[in-house]
Amino acid sequence: MRILQKIRDKLAIGWRISHLIGLMKPIQNEKIVFNNFLGKGYGDDPKYICEALRKIRSDLDLVWLTDPQKNREQLDLPAEVRCVAYGSRQALYELTTAHIWISNVKNSIKPPKRAGQFYLQTWHSFLGIKQNEQTVEQKLSPEYVLSAKRDAAMTDLMYSNNDIRLALYRNHYWYRGPVIKCGVPHCGLYLKPEKMAWAGARVREYFSLDADTQIILYAPTFRGYAETTEMLLDFQRCLEIFAEWGKRHDDTASAPKKYVLLWRLHPNLANRCREQIQNPSVVNATNYPDIYELVAACDILISDYSACIFDGALAGKPVFLYTPDLQQYCKDDRALTFSPQQLPFSFSMNHTQLKENVETFSLSDYQNKCRQFFCSIGLVDDGTGAEVLAQRILDQIKEHERSRE
Repeated sequence: MRILQKIRDKLAIGWRISHLIGLMKPIQNEKIVFNNFLGKGYGDDPKYICEALRKIRSDLDLVWLTDPQKNREQLDLPAEVRCVAYGSRQALYELTTAHIWISNVKNSIKPPKRAGQFYLQTWHSFLGIKQNEQTVEQKLSPEYVLSAKRDAAMTDLMYSNNDIRLALYRNHYWYRGPVIKCGVPHCGLYLKPEKMAWAGARVREYFSLDADTQIILYAPTFRGYAETTEMLLDFQRCLEIFAEWGKRHDDTASAPKKYVLLWRLHPNLANRCREQIQNPSVVNATNYPDIYELVAACDILISDYSACIFDGALAGKPVFLYTPDLQQYCKDDRALTFSPQQLPFSFSMNHTQLKENVETFSLSDYQNKCRQFFCSIGLVDDGTGAEVLAQRILDQIKEHERSRE
């Protein structure tokens, strides 16, 4: 224990030194530091904002905080983006000297914000089914609450494409700054057909899937009372259910459709997933950098209490909720923001019920329910959120430059 404490003390001293060195340097106006889930790959809204910025300006210093255990290829980073290990002394220096911070989580390692720095907090979904932040403060760890409050105090801007999340940001995220209503950056992937087609081709190439293979994406959320979640669903039974459904609904096919199941765990559980499953039709997609590309590419989405169900609905994909632990989840983990009756999705408590929900599924009825639901929450998104926020950041850079003249 004494040895470990000495190592921690040395690291803390090193971080303080890096921070002090950074404070002696002027803020670099065109440096932008991105954080995605504490060092994950090139994904979530920070990615889409970064892509929009790269198209407008080629001279920006773009820094991505990354998992030090992975190389650039695994992280899927563009050549123009610098890679710096998350939590390192170098990362602390980059944050201390950068003008713009962009992050999708509130408990990341970062220094106190300097005067003149600008922090865009993107969060990591445009809508959630489960309660979070202040609404479940008593269920969160004191350490997380403290870091979330600190993060909120430093945040300069948040955004939303719907009235529900807009109100939550303003009243239940320990945040008192401006929240603008605009498109959510990653939603442009679903709202522009050419982008969705590109994502589909990219995912199929990555996993060596041909164009005729039907993709079932299983993306469960994490549970505070469970180490892992992928075994809640019987993968083989799920494949059989959809294969049977496919046979009945595709009379024109010369041969039965092929199905593959991609399963992806929540980032909080990514390091605990099993690497190998002895089934050629089941593929571990947990480490694929961008879940939104997986949603855009899939033909069917199965989840539970994950926010990705709303992405699936916005993308027009059939979404089925497999929730055998619904009562336990609401009791021991998080209450739901919406009742099952308010949502356009079917809930399945077991595989028999999942089979029934698949067999009775009507795409037209489902799409009507999705439209009505999105209308009820005041969702407005034209697919240009990344460009809107990129321009907001560029305006901030110009404003900061003028203030220094």
